[in-house]
Amino acid sequence: MQNYDDQPERKSRSQRKRDSTALQKIGVELASLGRETLRKAPLSQDIKEALLEFKAMTKHEARRRQMQLIGKLMREADIDPIEEFLDRFRAGKSKTDRAFQQIEEWRDRLMDGDDGLMEELMERFPGGDRQQLRQLTLSARRERAKEQPPKHFRALFRFLRDLTANS
Repeated sequence: MQNYDDQPERKSRSQRKRDSTALQKIGVELASLGRETLRKAPLSQDIKEALLEFKAMTKHEARRRQMQLIGKLMREADIDPIEEFLDRFRAGKSKTDRAFQQIEEWRDRLMDGDDGLMEELMERFPGGDRQQLRQLTLSARRERAKEQPPKHFRALFRFLRDLTANS
């Protein structure tokens, strides 16, 4: 009688395809990262080169084949550190996105006439230039009223971004 407990577990063809597709999805996510971020990723040199080649390709079919190659190379790699890296990247991006949205909200509230927010911001960020914030806000409001290009509107956003970055 044959003992099946001693044999290594074989994956079904469907499971192997699902695994391969999952690795390709990780490859697509890696390919969407910037070059500097990719260089910091815990990837083998082969995978990094394949990803950089993928970024340079423009033809759909060539990109598809390259992504299959990346998936194949990923099957040989240790995926755990790569997934941890992507998780850390997503968490940092999420935090950055939330901060960006907060700054946009502040700018919009200032534009809508919430002068109480100006006082809150100066209390929260005591190193900020109150006069500059007031001037930018008033200039941006005038700009909007006259339907001019949003020069001061953008400057107000940059000022708020710098204010939060320096705190």
